[in-house]
Amino acid sequence: MDKLDNEPNRGIKMACNKNHSKADLIVKNLPISQGNFERHKCASCAYEKGLENGTQKLLNFDLENFITNLKESQRGDRRHRSAIEAYTLGFFHGLNGQNNHLAIKDKYKIASQMRDFGLSMVAKGVVNATYSEAGEPYSHAMGLVQVANGFEILIKSKIVEEHPLLVFNKIPKEANLVDRNIKMEDLIEHGQTIMYSELLDRL
Repeated sequence: MDKLDNEPNRGIKMACNKNHSKADLIVKNLPISQGNFERHKCASCAYEKGLENGTQKLLNFDLENFITNLKESQRGDRRHRSAIEAYTLGFFHGLNGQNNHLAIKDKYKIASQMRDFGLSMVAKGVVNATYSEAGEPYSHAMGLVQVANGFEILIKSKIVEEHPLLVFNKIPKEANLVDRNIKMEDLIEHGQTIMYSELLDRL
């Protein structure tokens, strides 16, 4: 049994007493996490806040501070569930409805592919800027562009690890979705990513 579970006074003082019957069913299959600031925090509260912020499209939000100040809860299905993952899922559901979750399932695979592509762009740019062959005008200049594009993709890959939709400032409308689920091809065809100048604030 965890040490904190043996501290009944602390548990009562900070216990979450909200009715989370619906949220509990949603967060019960999320990863277990007992690390850092999300230890023992109420995952269902985190989910509901993410749902609220997603509905309002509120991207600039201090998640660590919010979760740190959440009440504790180890009740039922929400026990030990990751509050960060719960907030992320809620945010995604708020943006596009609770059934539109397909894009987030492969977020680490997407981030890995973006990272590999970004590194290849940087490498190609360095080669072009350093060892450009005669007869290829503007290759030095294009090398700099490729390096810049590569680093942009690398930064976006890190953002995607948190949530795939955070790199978009325009997402597909529901009318453009075939089965009400956002897929990567929907984002590519109908979405629009954030500008280079916005990356640091979003990161």
